[in-house]
Amino acid sequence: DKGEGKEPTAGQCFLWAAVILVLWLPVWILRFPGSIYSDTDVQILQFMGALPWEASNPLLLTLVYGPLFCLGRFLGGDNAGVFVCAAVQVALNLFAFSFACREVARERGSRKAGWLLCLFFGLMPNFPSFAVSVLKDFIHAPLYLLFALFLRRCARGGERKDLYRLLILAVLCAATRKGAVYLVGICLLALAWLRLDGRKVLVLAVCGILAGHFCLNEFLYPALGVEKPMERENYSFFYPITGYYCQKYDAELTPEEKEIIGSVLDYETVRTGFPPDGVDR
Repeated sequence: DKGEGKEPTAGQCFLWAAVILVLWLPVWILRFPGSIYSDTDVQILQFMGALPWEASNPLLLTLVYGPLFCLGRFLGGDNAGVFVCAAVQVALNLFAFSFACREVARERGSRKAGWLLCLFFGLMPNFPSFAVSVLKDFIHAPLYLLFALFLRRCARGGERKDLYRLLILAVLCAATRKGAVYLVGICLLALAWLRLDGRKVLVLAVCGILAGHFCLNEFLYPALGVEKPMERENYSFFYPITGYYCQKYDAELTPEEKEIIGSVLDYETVRTGFPPDGVDR
């Protein structure tokens, strides 16, 4: 319990966020107004009615990026739309990172630890590059960071309100990244195993999240005319590994193994078309 009673104030968190933002500004200026990925293009076009709605990308974020982009577009054109989306992402990341600085300072009993983490977030160029790139991953990542911090709090005791905050973050994480529903479910079940108090709440929450995920995909999306995610996308983590192996070690695969791969992906396309220098292509 080192550091208890020396929790940094909200003003200190604001200062850490401001320092990180100042350190991020050169990268944001170079990439102004921000960058946008093809997945987000599709989500915005769906919101604007130019494409049919589908849930391969999180539908919640389609309902976030779409209005934000349209607001910016109304105020100052497409570049302003990208800027508004990037600004919201930057604000969310700053909140999550400054909260992480607070947690570290609280745990270590020294604000120097918070400042060290603040400088890490501010000086590592990956973080501002991600924050100004308009993509679902860079909304999910700060939410998952907050989820992990509250998961740690709850695993070490924590207050009742920390548990409820954790559950809210679990729902947000599940709604902002495909597949995250299973990750947060595993984390919450592990937490239920660790602690007796709140175990029923955690188990019920996992059941509710999984049931909600199933009902959305099987009932609500079809009823609303939204195309649900393709089943094969659940295996997307393994695609790069499979593609690399098929390309490099085709001779080692048996006909039965090739048939199994071919039941999910076209084997010849994987063998000849997989780009070894990229993943999401």
